[in-house]
Amino acid sequence: MNPYAHQSDRLGYRPVAETDIPHLHTALTDPRVIEYMSIRFTTQEPGREQWDWYQSQLSAGTALFLSVFRQSDHAFCGVCSLYYYDAGNCHAELGYWLLPEYWGMGYALEACKVTLAAARQQWPELHRVEAIIESEHGASRKVLEKCGFALEGVLREAELKQGKWIDLEVWAGVVDGR
Repeated sequence: MNPYAHQSDRLGYRPVAETDIPHLHTALTDPRVIEYMSIRFTTQEPGREQWDWYQSQLSAGTALFLSVFRQSDHAFCGVCSLYYYDAGNCHAELGYWLLPEYWGMGYALEACKVTLAAARQQWPELHRVEAIIESEHGASRKVLEKCGFALEGVLREAELKQGKWIDLEVWAGVVDGR
């Protein structure tokens, strides 16, 4: 039996499940994973806290969160998602992260493409997808470029992170072919 709701060449995807909390905890306590994430936790259980946030978005009908697995051994690789879906304006925000051992393999690009296709199935009227990344995150910039997104602007000193103001880039793509 195939455990995945979606598949690509090397990866399998299924909705994030409560059984993923230990994986979420491992990732979200790794400084390399969260280095470029705009995320702050208020408890000592970031996996549970992230799971709770996922659930709040899912219950509102405004998100799609997919756990990403390597098909060859079913190893958990990360999460790719669309969230803050706005039905009135037909847009959402794309986010993704992988555990460091899966960086540099093209998995993020593969996962983003599958997640965007899954989102079009969930929300057929989806028109625009945005991604907001830290300007220093070159790897994420490459993923977005390869997904066909375009840089729309830079938000100068938009976020205070560890006592330093950082710039954010706004990337966007039109996903329905118009």
